[in-house]
Amino acid sequence: MAESKYILEEDQADLIRRALLIGLASYAEIERLEDSQASRMRCGFEVQEDVRVIHPTGSKDTLVQFAAALRSLEYSKMPESEFRENEAVDRFLDGINGLEAKGA
Repeated sequence: MAESKYILEEDQADLIRRALLIGLASYAEIERLEDSQASRMRCGFEVQEDVRVIHPTGSKDTLVQFAAALRSLEYSKMPESEFRENEAVDRFLDGINGLEAKGA
């Protein structure tokens, strides 16, 4: 399959980056609320169903998807010679992907 390339203006990349960071912060808040509600329920407190947090993705790999999207924006600014320096980060994130795919 042929590889497609997109060229983003810097202001477009900044808008996408900001939107991803907002999404990442929102995801973190949902996780915090879920943990808080789970703790309350473990302690015997009732959490009314109409105020329970509903996870929008229902998936644990959402963080990896945010990281991959942010990483792709950063890589788009790098000269090709610098990609090699980021292979360790890629392997780490790929390892996380593999663990989450196995349900770890």
